[in-house]
Amino acid sequence: MNSKLPVLRFLPWVALAASAALIYLLAQRHHDLSRAYTELSRRMVTLHAGDVVPTFRTSTLDGIPVTIGAAGAPEARQVVFIFRTTCPFCRATLPVWSRIADSLRGLPDPPIELLAISLDSVEPTRAYVRANGLPYPVLLFPEPKLARLYRATAVPLTLVLNGEGRVLYARTGLLDSAAALDSVFHAATARRQRDMAPLTASRTAARGR
Repeated sequence: MNSKLPVLRFLPWVALAASAALIYLLAQRHHDLSRAYTELSRRMVTLHAGDVVPTFRTSTLDGIPVTIGAAGAPEARQVVFIFRTTCPFCRATLPVWSRIADSLRGLPDPPIELLAISLDSVEPTRAYVRANGLPYPVLLFPEPKLARLYRATAVPLTLVLNGEGRVLYARTGLLDSAAALDSVFHAATARRQRDMAPLTASRTAARGR
């Protein structure tokens, strides 16, 4: 009897197992690449803590000169609300933004500047400000490309910037949770100079202690 026959009988099963393992590894690799691509795409279309926005100078609707992305001292803060007059989610966020403005206005340390940027033209924006009684200065991007650089493709967008234009907090969509509001207040009032690290990382480390 040929002793090789039992071994040969198992070869198809070995090959099948090897093929199954290879398919699993390829599927896992594809999943990892897809997830990395999705995360990269997400980061390209939305701002995140640690990003730096371009500085620009313009005037509010009332003619007051302002500079966005360079508030002076690094410890200074700018809280920026970006909206469209036709956006229902922006309108739903207005009471929350007003509450944030009321809470932050007048805090001396660090200095906090509250501003809103409309993605629409001047006249609809003026009418919107009057109709809703917005309690903070409102301006427009002086150049359309700035809206893309600030990745304001979706609104409402809430940003907290330090005095050098570094993003400390960014959220697209409704501020509809206590945790989101807490993150805005923390970014706007934190005394520690850890602007290079995303706030989410510092919060995770704090929870792990």
